[in-house]
Amino acid sequence: MEKSFISVLIEPIPVEKKLATEIKIRDIISCTDIEVLKNYTIKLLQQNVNHNYVLTHALVRILEMEDEMNKKKRFNLFSN
Repeated sequence: MEKSFISVLIEPIPVEKKLATEIKIRDIISCTDIEVLKNYTIKLLQQNVNHNYVLTHALVRILEMEDEMNKKKRFNLFSN
């Protein structure tokens, strides 16, 4: 069965990633220095904006390429 890009996006998060996230959450909960938390939050927000920008543009390009491939398949434009 051929997977599309969208089907990959809905796969569950691996257990290792969930564990790493839980460890970071516990570190944040145990932190009592507000300045450390402020700096962490700022960096996290900046990183989130960058990730969203890159992922959005990558997703659009992948979907465009997938659509082009499907059109070529429909019209038998692949040379074998």
